[in-house]
Amino acid sequence: MSFWFRVSRSRRRVLSFLFLTAAFVPRLGAHVLPMSVPELAASSPHVVVATVEGKQSRWNELRTLIVTDYTLRIEERLRGEAPERTTITVPGGAVGPIRDELCVSVQLEPGARYLLFLGELGRPSLTPVVGAAQGMFREIPGGSVARGEGSAPVLLKGRPVRFSDLVGAVRAVVASTPLAPRPIEKADPRLPAKIWDPSPGRIAGSALPVVAPARWSVPALPADAPALVEVAGEAPRTAPRRPAAKFVYEDLAELPIVVNPLPSSSPFSPGDQYAMAYWNRYGGDLYRVADPPSPTWSYGNGVFDVAGFPDGVTLAREFGFDWYDAGQGVLAFTARRTRDGVTIEADVAFNPGKQWTLDDADGMRAGKPYPFVDVALHELGHVWGLDHPWETQAVWWDSVMNYKPKRYYVEELFADDASAVRAAHPPGVPLRDGLVSSYVTAHDGTFDDATYIPARPSVPTIRAGRNFGLTQPIKIENVGTVPLVNPVVEVYLAPTTLSFEGAVLLKRVTVRGKVPSGATQKVSLGAIRVPPKTPAGTYLLAFLLRDPKDAYQGNNGAWSSEDVTLEVTGP
Repeated sequence: MSFWFRVSRSRRRVLSFLFLTAAFVPRLGAHVLPMSVPELAASSPHVVVATVEGKQSRWNELRTLIVTDYTLRIEERLRGEAPERTTITVPGGAVGPIRDELCVSVQLEPGARYLLFLGELGRPSLTPVVGAAQGMFREIPGGSVARGEGSAPVLLKGRPVRFSDLVGAVRAVVASTPLAPRPIEKADPRLPAKIWDPSPGRIAGSALPVVAPARWSVPALPADAPALVEVAGEAPRTAPRRPAAKFVYEDLAELPIVVNPLPSSSPFSPGDQYAMAYWNRYGGDLYRVADPPSPTWSYGNGVFDVAGFPDGVTLAREFGFDWYDAGQGVLAFTARRTRDGVTIEADVAFNPGKQWTLDDADGMRAGKPYPFVDVALHELGHVWGLDHPWETQAVWWDSVMNYKPKRYYVEELFADDASAVRAAHPPGVPLRDGLVSSYVTAHDGTFDDATYIPARPSVPTIRAGRNFGLTQPIKIENVGTVPLVNPVVEVYLAPTTLSFEGAVLLKRVTVRGKVPSGATQKVSLGAIRVPPKTPAGTYLLAFLLRDPKDAYQGNNGAWSSEDVTLEVTGP
């Protein structure tokens, strides 16, 4: 009798689901490649069920970083020959009033029982748990399982998954998934880093960061534009934000945060300043840049720093691990030091083994370089104190702090992000600012992060003069402080992304009602007519939140990704 028929029905359901997730395209996170369970299995030389017997924080051998040793009592080995008593060392921890935290580090709970996907044992690593928080599942009271550091149970068809069933299903996944060879990435010598210098840092003065130029132009409304149609959006929703909760922010820095930016000679300057200026749009005098900037960096010198793209040798000299030890999926990380609950330094390092771009469109395309500004936005959220919302919450909302597919790296801050910085540093900046997206988000019960669902045309091809619909609503968010009353949305066919040049206006709607500050509203657009004279061709869908009073027009446009198109043929 096969293993499939020997396992219980509940375990077969979990096993089927785990293999189903393997068919999904991997989602790119700002830190780590989001991984399915089969992908975790292929990357983990050790997969174990273990109870945490103890933890102890200490300085590393270089005395440059606080690390935490976790002692594990291995109960079951699904892969590998880990000793019965195994110690893993995780970067981050507290010694006296000093705490170090890295944004991809994990915290294990003493006394708790885990299913863990582990990397190579006995060597320093940024991510000893493969995939960071993705590679840990904790048994919670009642026998169900929570993912990562969260408290919400993993759900399958709306019901909590039992820890024993997950272990049984993962055992089968591991048995059928060979360990994949780990690719060795080489640093790109064209990606510069600042000079590593551990001497005390000095900031002479500060200036406001450079604001990014407009990414696209608002199209003029044509004389023959369709009449406005009134629609009713769904009831606006606001993230369940508790101002003092960890998932919002913690260990804030004193303002303004003066950051030593990339030097002007860097090909990615002033992209880091663009990201700082974007956060300032909602946080006020949140970020400033060192003036003049220093060409050096090190962790522990008291300077907030964008280190650039340090190579593995420099990283090992500073932190005790190199990019190989950081894990192949890590794009960037932020190391943050606090004293008595106040952040006194945070440094950001980007992986030189990856390809990077300042081209917004390429940054969202599969197989193209990674978007520097979007990743910088995420990391700078950590610099001022913002956590990943999914670490402790079942997330359904959009955020620059989410792990998401590459095609949704749109270089924007969302209502949740703006609300967080205003809550951390009230009163924030009063302004009118709406945002539109070509997709909606929903809670992913497996990962506790949000899942992203694009609004696709109901048909792949259509004749000019005919009607089509969308498979999903789109969403509007109020990123500002002023309620959006009866917002107006326009639908276009666009030849290229991030441009309305040559776009064909299809429909104009006014969404009846009010979107409060910090809220998200889904909008179903109904039947959409392609004008009879529309030129034949393949188009992206584009959406415009038309509001001449909006303080920031850069987030008033949205385009579908390259895999969401509509082909128009002649009438």
